[in-house]
Amino acid sequence: MNTSVGFIENGMRNPIAVIQKEINRTSKQIENEKQVNCPSENPIASAYNTLIEREIKQLGSYKKINQHLTSSFSSQKNSMGNIEDTLNRIKDILLLVANDVHSTEDRRVFGQKLAGNIERIMSSLNAQNEERNYLFAGTKSNEQAVKESSGSYSDNGNQQYKEVSVDKNRRMKTNVNITSAFSTNNDTRLDLLDRLKKLSDDMKQDKPLADYQGEINDLLEPTENAINSIIAANAELAIRIESLASLDKNQQTKIELHKNLSQQLVGMNEIEKYQFIDRLLELHLSKEVLSKILSKNSEFSIWQSIR
Repeated sequence: MNTSVGFIENGMRNPIAVIQKEINRTSKQIENEKQVNCPSENPIASAYNTLIEREIKQLGSYKKINQHLTSSFSSQKNSMGNIEDTLNRIKDILLLVANDVHSTEDRRVFGQKLAGNIERIMSSLNAQNEERNYLFAGTKSNEQAVKESSGSYSDNGNQQYKEVSVDKNRRMKTNVNITSAFSTNNDTRLDLLDRLKKLSDDMKQDKPLADYQGEINDLLEPTENAINSIIAANAELAIRIESLASLDKNQQTKIELHKNLSQQLVGMNEIEKYQFIDRLLELHLSKEVLSKILSKNSEFSIWQSIR
């Protein structure tokens, strides 16, 4: 047990101050549950413990990053789930409209529903996180991912990936590229949305089915491809989330191991803690006794001086 009896070594020059210093030191040891609180008390243990505490802090930083990243992935998955559901509804509308049994009024309603679904896709593509950053804009997260102008939709992001360190010597992409699912030409123009918007307008304007029957059939395949792209991106995020969960568990295990090692180096167990508490009580008692002795001596000196 690392204790000191400095008040004995310093004689009686200032016994109360020496005991108070030892009381403060012992109190700090009990409060921190550490026998070693400064390098001079045990330089070797302190040096090793500094490295351990630095590692614990680094692991804690990674855990915070990973928790934030997991939350971001969950938000992205929710938005992509909405997009997948909406695309499936669009596919159902296309299949229904392709059937010649519906009236002009029915097709007008389908056109309105199609327009609403396009708006829902736009809303999901421009989803933001808690920091108001756009989830699907690549590294241009401060700008909308998709913009619409006069019925034409375009990718306003850059389809690039951001990466962060999630552990020592390990990095992970923080986003996925899904706007490309709506481009059949692999460029910034999201022509699938353009074509769906035009089809919606044609139906709402009561144009004859023959005017856009061929376009409906042509839209089924790229719509299905878009659904598959979203499913693949969602599956990729699920893998990342699972990987982060495993990583978080491993990091927490390392933190606990490091804390245990730190405890062995500079900490104290329950028995040692009670020993320090006993030591603290002894110091307080010694201070009280010395205070009384010094008080008596002072009274005696005063009495002697007035005789």
